[in-house]
Amino acid sequence: MNWFLKLNFSSILYTVLIFINIKLIFNIYLISRIIKIDVAVARKIGVVVMLILIIVFSFIYYLLNRQYLKDSKLNYFGTVLWIPYFVIMLILFNKLFPK
Repeated sequence: MNWFLKLNFSSILYTVLIFINIKLIFNIYLISRIIKIDVAVARKIGVVVMLILIIVFSFIYYLLNRQYLKDSKLNYFGTVLWIPYFVIMLILFNKLFPK
């Protein structure tokens, strides 16, 4: 059971990375309108934030997998397990923040 929780947590962490990056990409006009800056500047800031997030989350993901999940062939379930979490996050985000 403990391994299952660790695998789900690492999948959720991976999902958060993908979700934030996709929301930054597709909502750049909304972000620029809310912050009241030019779209080009918002894109540059978005790219910098995405790169920082990719580096930080990849490092955290690597450390967690190396420490907690060890070298098990069952870790490959994590490559598929993030998809349902991603769909749940999209649905929740759209329910909480309608356009």
